[in-house]
Amino acid sequence: MPLARRLVLLGTSYRTSPVEARERCAVAPEDSAAALRELVAAEGHDEVFLISTCNRTEILISGPGAEAASETVRQRWFLGLGVQECYAYHGTDAVFHLFRVAAGLDSQVLGESEILGQIKDALGRAQDAAAVKSHLQPLVEQALAVGKRVRTETKVGEGTLSVARAAVELAAKVLGRLDRVDALVVGAGETGQLVAKHLRDVGARRIVFCNRTLERAEAAAREHGGEALPLDQLSKVISEVDLTVVSVDAPEPVVRLEHVDAARIRRRDRPPIVIDLSVPRGVDPALAAHAGMLVHGLDDLDAVVSRHHEERRSEVALAENILVEEVHKFLALQAYATLKPVVAGMRARFEEARDAVLGEIDDRELVAALADKLTKRLLNEALTQIKLGTREAFSQERLGETYRQYRERS
Repeated sequence: MPLARRLVLLGTSYRTSPVEARERCAVAPEDSAAALRELVAAEGHDEVFLISTCNRTEILISGPGAEAASETVRQRWFLGLGVQECYAYHGTDAVFHLFRVAAGLDSQVLGESEILGQIKDALGRAQDAAAVKSHLQPLVEQALAVGKRVRTETKVGEGTLSVARAAVELAAKVLGRLDRVDALVVGAGETGQLVAKHLRDVGARRIVFCNRTLERAEAAAREHGGEALPLDQLSKVISEVDLTVVSVDAPEPVVRLEHVDAARIRRRDRPPIVIDLSVPRGVDPALAAHAGMLVHGLDDLDAVVSRHHEERRSEVALAENILVEEVHKFLALQAYATLKPVVAGMRARFEEARDAVLGEIDDRELVAALADKLTKRLLNEALTQIKLGTREAFSQERLGETYRQYRERS
């Protein structure tokens, strides 16, 4: 069956939809197992891979009815998104896209390496749910290998921004010098701690960690130098700091209007800034309208990262060459794998024909060795022609053109 009919990737990302749309499609890690089971049980696809991060939710499906089932997947998991907001890639385009994502070429922060860990974690969850098998598991594993190779052989990720560092740079653009800033970090996970590290590097005057679990906030405060508060004491500090960065994994906003002393904020010389790095959003949008605070989200980081993209443009071309080469390798290996039964059948038929001819000859011993050699030679010639035909069908030059067409459609 053609690859285009049995492999489909559907998704939405920062490139196609705003954060308020992406949060409706987000799947929390603890909900992934149920989502994968539901997807695998649906008619039309045998294997499913699901990844959901702050900047994208994508579902890769494989099976004889994947193409026909893709509309059902769209309606169930991307409901309410327009045609331009939810993309669909089929066959080779789906492979190209997955490899691009793993390489960090499709990230909001070009070349960032966090996506590799996210793909690895998503693969682990898919394996636990028995959602990936002989088709998608090697594909995702190859995507991880491609991501590592791109970062090893190019400078696309060298000195790259992270979302956390981009948030701190955005704060500096708004507030100026950050060595006079009091900052609140809501969420003591990986991103929150990275924000704190960058704040400490620029000499922030005060850093307060606020987390649902006080122990994690205290551990972060010890590591980065700061104070710790439980989440239910958020209102004690948010109105007195200059900068609040929120990075949480919660179904509803954890920073709400009732946490803020609006009168106190209005008496300040300048409004405080809030940067929300969460999907779903961790900050109630009402803060911007009613509390006099400057609220920024993930989509506002584009101005910061665009300069970084421009500096890495030459490295992107090198990375894309690696992508085409790796897709060529993957498709060729997949084609060879599908030919194994054909080769086994050819070998059996050659040997049957050899034995039939030998049965008609009186002096079998005289010609047996010659027949064996001839059988092997003919079989090797046949296999060589098959491999050459397969390579031609997936030639790197043709794939390069296919990749350019995919990028034009993206």
